[in-house]
Amino acid sequence: HKKARIVEFSAPKIIDSLGKISYQVRIENIGNSFFKPEGKITVKPLFGPAKLLELAPLNILYSSTRKIDCLKNEGVVECQMPGRVFLGPYKANLKFTADKEAQIYGKEFTTFAFPFSLILGLITIGLILKIIAKILKK
Repeated sequence: HKKARIVEFSAPKIIDSLGKISYQVRIENIGNSFFKPEGKITVKPLFGPAKLLELAPLNILYSSTRKIDCLKNEGVVECQMPGRVFLGPYKANLKFTADKEAQIYGKEFTTFAFPFSLILGLITIGLILKIIAKILKK
């Protein structure tokens, strides 16, 4: 009997547009034998194609909780969306099975990207130009 529970599926709720989104996945084994989660995280931005992050098939022992990372080029890495994010909501959907069992486990999380650093940079440039203009007037 293999049974799982998603303890955590999270990421920052709001990030800067020039940052990256990292996902935290923790799964608990509430069955009576070990299993490996088989599944993926699908990230759908407001614009552009969806990105897929494949979960690493790591053993989760009976009556324990484990942090699950992702696979990239046959190596285990942090679950992080590839490339930069730009603007708007990024909806992530976690779906997996316990060793290809029939039951599918899932959870959804949304992160919003806003260009904080770009706005701060524009304000700084504007202030510098204003100061230069005042100096040149004198």
